Amino acid sequence: PIEGTRFICFKVPLKEEISKSIDEDKRLTPAILLNQFKDKGYKLGIVIDLTNTKRYYSCSEFTNHKIDYHKVFTEGHRIPTARTQQRFCNALDESLKKLNEDDGALIGIHCTHGVNRTGYLVCRYLINKMGMEPERAINAYNVARGHDIERENYLEDLKKGPNDLESLIKT
Repeated sequence: PIEGTRFICFKVPLKEEISKSIDEDKRLTPAILLNQFKDKGYKLGIVIDLTNTKRYYSCSEFTNHKIDYHKVFTEGHRIPTARTQQRFCNALDESLKKLNEDDGALIGIHCTHGVNRTGYLVCRYLINKMGMEPERAINAYNVARGHDIERENYLEDLKKGPNDLESLIKT
């Protein structure tokens, strides 16, 4: 998890049919992901899916385990629109309200690789909503994820500091 948060970021888990073509030691299905959480002593309470498709897995692979699921369609390579950023912030705010603080459940967040879109939106939340300095947010994300945000356009935008989503949405 990202230090000081309940956020844990990962690559997209793939349904069995898609995973069959991937080397077994590199596969990540929802079932494998849930087992990894259990093995590490973590509890997954909510998943926020930032992929721009529904083809990778069925949300029921989480909801059947009483894990809430949110879908925020997010286009890759481009800085997410203000509306997408607001949807993500709303999903995260709602998720944080739902979680029981005593059980330590985490909010899992992913895009395809769990690096760029995920990193941008999580850092944007840390900066805008939690008041974290941009460099600290980026570093905290990179350390926790184990893979650095790579897209320069995302990094440049984050380094500008907080943005005013309300005014961006109105334009």
